[in-house]
Amino acid sequence: MKKEILPNVVVYKKRFTSIEKTYEFFKTLNENSNLISDFKSNHPIYGWATESFMFSSLYKDFENKDDAGIMTEIIKIRKETLNDYVTNNCKSEIWPLDLEKKYPFDDPTINSGFAVTKTFHHPDFANVRHRFFHLDNIPNPSNEFDKNHIITTMIYLNDDYEFGEIKFYNKNYGFVYYKPEAGDVLVFPSFYPFYHNPNMPVGQNRYAIRSSYDEVVDNSLLLNNATKFENYIDKDEYYMYNSGKTEVLYINGKDL
Repeated sequence: MKKEILPNVVVYKKRFTSIEKTYEFFKTLNENSNLISDFKSNHPIYGWATESFMFSSLYKDFENKDDAGIMTEIIKIRKETLNDYVTNNCKSEIWPLDLEKKYPFDDPTINSGFAVTKTFHHPDFANVRHRFFHLDNIPNPSNEFDKNHIITTMIYLNDDYEFGEIKFYNKNYGFVYYKPEAGDVLVFPSFYPFYHNPNMPVGQNRYAIRSSYDEVVDNSLLLNNATKFENYIDKDEYYMYNSGKTEVLYINGKDL
């Protein structure tokens, strides 16, 4: 089952079924693992904290290893989900390139960036909500190896926490909060105007597998990606939201 919670923001329900084994595996990873090609962490002073374990090439990293089956399943589900998403959602004028002519690609490691994100519960910040809405796209890649993020995919591995929603803002619908359920695959455009951010989880850490479909795109097609959220949203509405006075549409994945 799938549901469009906003135009072009689609939740594929219970699409990923290898949840428990994958969840337990990724909880054991740390920056010293030989499977990790990059490690970074955001300081919790901003009201949230995330570690991202980056995989440069999943097949190469996991080839001939005992846990190769986990990555194979992740790749399979992501590819199937993106193929459906591109077929049904990439036909509107918002897209900066004709993805239908590029899909499906044969090698799932091409045009893909993967990370396992661990968003922390931090007791000192239990009442802080991350307010920094952003876009995933890189409007001006810094070198020839960088590409523009076009589609973001999130595979959620657990839901044993409070809060931890992903929040979107749309000028026609306002603020929409989605509380993911373990096994959900969420797909949405990485570029303007799909501003979003996470609420920090309370009680437990939140684990998700984040990936992006990337392409080199003419920057003139992505000019608005440099627009800050506070310059996009109506100033009165932005003030109301920061003051905690704005109504939001709350969607609980477990109710879908």
